[in-house]
Amino acid sequence: MASLRFLITFYTHPLVVGILAFTFLLACTLLVLYASSQRAILKRKTLLGLVSLSTFLWLFFILSILLCTYYEHEYLEYPLRIVKLIASISALAALTISLILAALVNRRTKQYFLRNAPLCSFTKRERALLAKICATRNLPPVTFKKIRKEFPNAYSLSGKQDIIFFTKGLLDNLGPRELEAVILHEYAHLANKDSTTRIYLAIMAKIIFFDPVLRYVHRTIGREMEFMADDYAVAKLHQKKALLSALRNINDYHLAHESFLPSLYSLKPEQVFLDERIARLANY
Repeated sequence: MASLRFLITFYTHPLVVGILAFTFLLACTLLVLYASSQRAILKRKTLLGLVSLSTFLWLFFILSILLCTYYEHEYLEYPLRIVKLIASISALAALTISLILAALVNRRTKQYFLRNAPLCSFTKRERALLAKICATRNLPPVTFKKIRKEFPNAYSLSGKQDIIFFTKGLLDNLGPRELEAVILHEYAHLANKDSTTRIYLAIMAKIIFFDPVLRYVHRTIGREMEFMADDYAVAKLHQKKALLSALRNINDYHLAHESFLPSLYSLKPEQVFLDERIARLANY
């Protein structure tokens, strides 16, 4: 590990202070935009910007400490040159790693879900019902898949091939109007590319588990995505009854079985804001 004296010298160098100050100013700007904006999409983008800055900063600190340790002896001979070298490499590497990590997480995680989902076949009745809903609503084509799980839930994955997953329990427990509301809700997620954002945030929240900013953003964006998708479904249906009934049925199942609602985008079971969504729709 680099000596404390070297680290203090490095982090008080004007170049490093400039990098940290610029990042801090960007973070403050994003916070102001988030607090002042009334547009949900803009608020989400500002929060994602904060996540990117947070990831960059943690990587910058880790890389710079490692490089300070590696170049400590050279620093004694060429102090200014070594400080500039470490700062430049750390900043560029942190930025590059952040971008690569985001791309890998989104691509590999989706492939993992597709490979490991316990799929089963739709019944004729279910296929006919899904086709009827899509035709009636003139919905763009997506791939529907059925998961062999008893808990009622639905997921969506956006990409080259948009996919909506239904669990067996959901199809068994919901009526046609409720299922239609759920499908419209998932179409909203697909239109907004929510799965890409949520998968990235879920994985990053596990990697940088000690970052309170990331935990807050992960939960806040997840809530906003669900609210926006609910609003879309209600607007398309011109009523809230079907979606509210579907959410209550899902919630009742998990309360009766004393279980949590597993989320596709989390690495552990959690309730996807069901109580908040039900209360919000009830007062819609």
